[in-house]
Amino acid sequence: MTLRPRFQALLPFLFCILFLGAMAPSAGSKDTWIEVRSPNFTVISNAGEKEARKIADQFEQFREVFQKSFPTLRVDLGKPLIIFVAKDENSLKALLPSYWETKGQAHPGGIYLPGDDRHYVVVRTDLGTENPYYVVYHEYTHAIMGLNFRGLPVWLNEGLAEYYGNSVIEEKDVEIGKVPAYHLQTLQQQPLIPIETLLRADERSPYYNEQNHATMFYAESWAIVHYLMLDPEARKRQLLNNFLSSWNASGDQVGAAQKTFGDLNKFEGTMQVYARQRVFYMAKVQTTIRGDAKSYSSRVLPDAEVDAQRGLFYAHTHRTKEGLDAVNAAIKADPKLPLAYEAQGYLAFSQGEFAVASDAFERAIELQTNDYFPYYFAAQARLRGGMPSEEEATKVVAYLEKAIQMTRNLPQHTRRWPRSIP
Repeated sequence: MTLRPRFQALLPFLFCILFLGAMAPSAGSKDTWIEVRSPNFTVISNAGEKEARKIADQFEQFREVFQKSFPTLRVDLGKPLIIFVAKDENSLKALLPSYWETKGQAHPGGIYLPGDDRHYVVVRTDLGTENPYYVVYHEYTHAIMGLNFRGLPVWLNEGLAEYYGNSVIEEKDVEIGKVPAYHLQTLQQQPLIPIETLLRADERSPYYNEQNHATMFYAESWAIVHYLMLDPEARKRQLLNNFLSSWNASGDQVGAAQKTFGDLNKFEGTMQVYARQRVFYMAKVQTTIRGDAKSYSSRVLPDAEVDAQRGLFYAHTHRTKEGLDAVNAAIKADPKLPLAYEAQGYLAFSQGEFAVASDAFERAIELQTNDYFPYYFAAQARLRGGMPSEEEATKVVAYLEKAIQMTRNLPQHTRRWPRSIP
């Protein structure tokens, strides 16, 4: 049988279509999720192992900046920090659907979510913009400062977060003190907030909360911290340390500022000149402690573990429906996965369903979880569910004792107890 000439001419084209169609992934194909564990962070990513190692290494570098900048500062959060690394917008949307539910709402490149048992970070890798994770670094700075200072003055808390949030992480060092163009524009085009007014501002202040004031509040707070951290004369006089010591002793930040900076009107003049200059100092912190990113352990996560991790994350972001779907998928895929029942218990606990939570946490315990949180929350669920019987009280005590025993074998940075679930 012979083919007509016109069909013979089409054969190569048809072959290419069939071949490419066979090679292309199906619409229902699942991503491969990789887990990378560095000394202080766990990264879960569908962007590939190389990208997961890169993000883990960057966070190790950023953490090291605080170690070297403030040698006495506590940098261990006291709980795990889990970093979801999404390869594109659709992957990020699946984790953070609320940002796409309102028309016109900004879509983040990353978020930082503190929690009582875990901290979470979610970042997207395909943005290609300079410092796309500024918000994440800003909030991570708040978390570090919150470990070390109670009631830090608002201007200093935000100034430090802005200062470190704009860091540039390179291969072997981190550049700090970068001047954000938006702050510089604000500082050079608008009058500064009077220094004493800035110092007295708290979380209820319109300068901190109202948008037209907040822009200058953040910019000016950044400028003061930049001056205290990098101006040669300010460093020589140790103004930041002296202010913190005086404020810590008295609790009066205006008095502490007067004692440290002198006449506040003159200091305000100094800051006006500093904020309007064209050239600023920058510094580089060599990061060498973290080791080689190639040495971080890695593995492909089974589907059940991916769903269980997503279920826990949805519980922390109050996405109950998505959380339940993920947890049910995890249990269906692997009915003997302790993490799946921990996620189920956390979801139920956050909804006030303490009996369901207790059963789920106890199931995780029966399956020999290597995490102390199910023991802790199993005890909490029984206590929240009403006055326990003598037998239940004995079990509560046993759970808490087991949790304490398990924490003794954990690294120092994972030993902090959660307070409660909001």
